[in-house]
This record gives sequence, C-alpha cells and structure tokens, in this order.
Amino acid sequence: MKHTAHALLSLLALLLLTLSACDSGGAGGTSNNPTGSNSSIPYESKAGSVLIQLFPEPGFVYPQINAIPTWTLYGDGTLVMRSSPGNQLQQARLSSGEVQQILDMVVRQQAFFSSTRSSYGEVAPDVGATELTINAQNQQKTVRLLREPSAGKPVDSETQHVFAIKNYLLRYQPQQVQPYVPAGIALIVLPSKLQNLPLQWPYNDISLAKVAAQECGYVPQQDPCTQQTSGIFPVYGTRGLDILKRWSTGRASVQQNNVNYMIIVWPLLPDALVTQPDGSQGVLTTGTHPGRKLLLPGPGSGTPTAH
Repeated sequence: MKHTAHALLSLLALLLLTLSACDSGGAGGTSNNPTGSNSSIPYESKAGSVLIQLFPEPGFVYPQINAIPTWTLYGDGTLVMRSSPGNQLQQARLSSGEVQQILDMVVRQQAFFSSTRSSYGEVAPDVGATELTINAQNQQKTVRLLREPSAGKPVDSETQHVFAIKNYLLRYQPQQVQPYVPAGIALIVLPSKLQNLPLQWPYNDISLAKVAAQECGYVPQQDPCTQQTSGIFPVYGTRGLDILKRWSTGRASVQQNNVNYMIIVWPLLPDALVTQPDGSQGVLTTGTHPGRKLLLPGPGSGTPTAH
C-alpha cells in the first residue's frame, strides 16, 4: 500500500509538471497560441520581397527623384543598407531568427501598425521626408517621417514609436557585411544646358539621346517633356558595374555627339528584378513622380531575375 501510494503521488506530480510546461510553452519554447506574445510574426519569405524599408525622398535637390533606399530588409533575410552618402551600399544575410527579432521590435514593441497618421515629425524647408514601409503580419503600411522633433520637446507616443523604429534600424549592426554588388544599374539621362563639358560619354553603342527620350516623362525635366515615355534604361553585367565604378558619386555631366547631358546611376536592388504578374520588372522611386517605373530590356550579360 505504501509503495502504491508513493507511485500515485509521483505520477500525479509528473502530470502536473507536464500540464504546467504545456501552458507556458516549455522552458525557452514558443507558445502554440498564434496570438501569444512569443508567436512568430508571419511574413513573405521570398527573395526581393520588401519586409522593412527606409526610403528617403530627395527634397528640393534637382532632379527630384531617388531610387536608392537607406535600409531594406527582404523576405529571404537579405539586408541592403547605405553605409555612407552616395551609392555605396552594403549587404548582409540575416537568419530567420534575426528577422523575427527585428519584426518583434518594430511590430510588437513599437506597435507600428497601431499608428494612425500618414506622417510624423516637423516640416523642414528643402528637406525631403523618409518613407517607412513595413510588410508583415498580413499587413502593409507606409508612413512619412519628417524631421525628428528636438530632444526635450514634448511629443505624443505614436511619434516616439515611429522615430524609435527609424533609429533602431539605422543603428542595427549585422554580424557580417560586405559590399553590395548589383546585377546591373539603371541609367537616367537628362538633357543639360551646361557648356564645354570635358568628359565624353565612352559607350558609343548606348545613345544618350535615345535613353533620354525613353525616360522623359519619368524624370523631372528643365524643359517640358514632349516625347513618349517607355521606361527606365538598365545596363546589366560587367558593363553596368563599370559604369557604377566610373561614376561612384551617382551622377555626372557628360557629352555625346556635341550634346550635353546629366546622367544618374542607380544600382539595381533585388526588388527591381522581381517579375510582376504582368511579366514586367520595375524600379521603385520616391520624389516628384513616386512609384514603380518600368524597367526596359538593356545591354549586358543578360537580364537576370529574382524568384
């Protein structure tokens, strides 16, 4: 009898311990309740699918268009971020756990999807805003961040949260980074009224006049656009990388056939190579004419795609 009672007590203790572990999700485990605080935040894990992005608008600097975000996290864990002014981009590859830590910070701790306004901060003359976009938890939302309020100035909790997200992302330090090497570049060409330019355009097989005509309606012009716009001109492979290296600042004044032009060079980001349902690819821009601009077929070592 004594041994039987002892066995029953041990069995009862084991049962209570098991139930306790199930209720708490286990030591260091994850709750099975999808609404619990420890559950994973769902997101699309495809390459080129934007999860989180900080995308600055160009302000009043001519031309008012930009295609280089400051910070972009993609669904496959690729992180592309600007390390310094200009086009110098770095990339890192984050694990799914690291992605979840970032999502937990911006979605749960800072409650991004609970924000109610389209813009936050103070208007600053001649300074563009920064678009903060998050695609996660089956939701998509973009807010515009203006100048952050000065330290010590009273601000509401929503403003505190969105700027805390921005500062957290900009200060985020992945373990290993390397230079971002794009599959190609987008070449933007605008007619220029500058004279006596010393630099000749070195690629005779690329007509700057033709490229300028194709992009006329996409890029703010000094003169009205009177031509039919068809898309953004890309250059892939080693030729594109050579152009990017030659004009590392991202823009220059050049001449071809005695006509002067301003050129802008954008490295193509992973989302630009994602094929849309209609079969097209496009470059996402901010500025005077924001949105995704059609990417034309271009020269180089083929037109790569992101899957």
